Amino acid sequence: MLIEACAVAAHPSRREQLVQRLKRLELFEQIHSTEEIRRAEAQDSWGSNLIVFQDLDEKGLSGLAWLARLSDSEDQLLPTIIVLTHKKDRSGRILALELGASDSIDWSISDAEFKARVNAHIRRHSKFHQMHLTRLMLTRQTLTDSLTGLGNRNCFNRAMDQESARSRREKKPFSLLMLDLDHFKRFNDSHGHQAGDMALRTVSRCIRAGIRNTDVGCRYGGEEFAIILPGACEGDAFGLAERIRRNVEQLSSGILKRFTPISISIGIRSVSPLESLPLSRIVEEADRALYRAKAQGRNRSMVHEAAPELPSAAILPPRRLAL
Repeated sequence: MLIEACAVAAHPSRREQLVQRLKRLELFEQIHSTEEIRRAEAQDSWGSNLIVFQDLDEKGLSGLAWLARLSDSEDQLLPTIIVLTHKKDRSGRILALELGASDSIDWSISDAEFKARVNAHIRRHSKFHQMHLTRLMLTRQTLTDSLTGLGNRNCFNRAMDQESARSRREKKPFSLLMLDLDHFKRFNDSHGHQAGDMALRTVSRCIRAGIRNTDVGCRYGGEEFAIILPGACEGDAFGLAERIRRNVEQLSSGILKRFTPISISIGIRSVSPLESLPLSRIVEEADRALYRAKAQGRNRSMVHEAAPELPSAAILPPRRLAL
């Protein structure tokens, strides 16, 4: 693993002192330097294994605020962050530690002690890095369908929870597509399960090719798939559904040309941020649209149609009492 350091100090002379001191440690393949943390962010310098601040609260550095924000992150592996200061006041160093700094030490320590501290942090960071990669791999496995490479049902449930919350928070719509292979049981019975698996992979390939980076494609179960489209209104969702449907037709005539051609039916449910519906209701209504597509001949996309509202009892004519 490449060991990099980033030296952050507002004053040029102190920044150079910090870089030279890091070089004397003879631990790093690369040493970056910057005057403000926002420039380090722009350069993605916190991809370094070690970030060393000199005088964390210098004007323009905003290091304390950055530490507070960084410590709230749960998804990324944080670098080792060391605060190196000339100041005798310990309150700033204590605050830095409370906000997530790995160490906060005085500039006057010897190079030998500084090197020992940094070495210990690098070893610890390396172990955390391996643990982080293992955790990401295991998480990916628990959220991925092994046959198609799309998300599995767990991934779908998590993504629906997240998108529903984001839709309400940002006041933006989202759409759900439910897709199902037409006559899949007949296809399996005629051509065997290996051909059936090939058909499922063909559909998953069309889904991956048709969706955006922000969309989430999942195998919902069996021959049914689901796609979550953040920010997509009904028209956008219908257009994407039709592209995927046509791509399945075209690709199946090539890859699966020695078998019965496959097609898919798609149900669409677009959700307004003003709607407050249980997620199970959204899935159910997308499924209803899917069943309508099946009933009307298959190999088509249908949007959800809300059931007509019944007249309120308050406006019905009163029942005349029998005398």
